[in-house]
Amino acid sequence: MRNIRKSEVWSLLNAKYVYWQKKRVLVKSLQAWLKNRLENEIGNPNQILEIGCGKGHTLKQFSKIFRNFTFVGIDNKALKRNKHYNERLQLLKADILNMPFENSSFDILLSMKVFHYIGYEDKERERALIECWKILNEGGRFYMAECFLNQNYPKNKETDSNNRDLIKLAEFRKMAENIGFKFIKLQFLGVCPVNECNVSFYGLSFERLSKLKKR
Repeated sequence: MRNIRKSEVWSLLNAKYVYWQKKRVLVKSLQAWLKNRLENEIGNPNQILEIGCGKGHTLKQFSKIFRNFTFVGIDNKALKRNKHYNERLQLLKADILNMPFENSSFDILLSMKVFHYIGYEDKERERALIECWKILNEGGRFYMAECFLNQNYPKNKETDSNNRDLIKLAEFRKMAENIGFKFIKLQFLGVCPVNECNVSFYGLSFERLSKLKKR
């Protein structure tokens, strides 16, 4: 086994540092976009659910800022058990494909880097979007910060195997609209720190329409 030079070690450490710095900046950008969306909702009655909340870091911050909102977060992997912090914030161990809520339970849904983890087939993403539609009130908003393949990304066996869990923005938007969401607004949020050429993050705003088009 060859000796590893100090220069190689420093190069690896520097690459990791650059990656984590880029990731930190990106996460801050996604959180700021979601925060801005909630600021536009002040004054409205808001029961808010974050899908894929992790350990609840974002919701804990938001609950301190938006005192008139009630926050619930769900995550099936990061949470080991349910956590009830107070009357305005609780985290539940639950799956997006089987959420423990009645229909029309929430005014706003939030998600950040969630949908590209939901399976490798569009059917599972459709199931997740249908569940989101069901638990939203009519006219409720769905704000998601998500990563998508760039539109000019080449499709072949090699690239598809590397990014098989990602989807193009236009395809996802069409999927949501076919289920019963009205597209409202799009905002570019940044590039992926790992795959800057092929993957970008966007903030999407949807409104829940009155009829579920696909069951």
